[in-house]
Amino acid sequence: MNHILSANYGQGVKLFVENLLKYSKGHFKAAWENEIEVMEEHLPNSKFINRISKKFALIIMTAKLLNETFDFNLNVEGIRQMLRQQEMASLEERLIGTKALEYIREWVLKHKKHFYIKGQGINESQLIYGRIDIDKRNNITIVFILANELKKMLSLAGFSDSKVVFRELDKLDVLEKEKDSQQNKYHIRRVGKLYVIFWRYDEQRS
Repeated sequence: MNHILSANYGQGVKLFVENLLKYSKGHFKAAWENEIEVMEEHLPNSKFINRISKKFALIIMTAKLLNETFDFNLNVEGIRQMLRQQEMASLEERLIGTKALEYIREWVLKHKKHFYIKGQGINESQLIYGRIDIDKRNNITIVFILANELKKMLSLAGFSDSKVVFRELDKLDVLEKEKDSQQNKYHIRRVGKLYVIFWRYDEQRS
């Protein structure tokens, strides 16, 4: 590491690199591991905490080295808190997909009477939210939700941006999208014994 830095540093960062060369590889490893532990104490618990802490630890170490080399007086704890707030906001967004999927399942079951089900008939005066297909042989239920009702439902549930919901569902690997000239289809794969399929139809063609 020392050899690489010595051979490649530029004039503008000479002092910074010279300061780095004072320390051994073991020193940096120990300092990094310590910063990881500190960051983990500050971040909200999640399956990403160790990976995120490693990245943030490097930022904190860099800030400390800059202060040591140039007397920048960077607010290290302020940077740490900023990183914490950023991760909390990101985590909240990542949880949107899980929350939305659970809410959708409950909503479908609660409003089952508003869906057309083959063989059961339907009251023509009843508001229709979509269609439910039941495959008794394979014990699968497929629910089709009209786009307008889907957006309304998500909005009433507090999900202000449906695009964010779909993006986070996609990250959960439960969302499939098909696009063609006539329609955009959104497919939600099976969750337990329930399948939910979303689609947005072209109102001019319907």
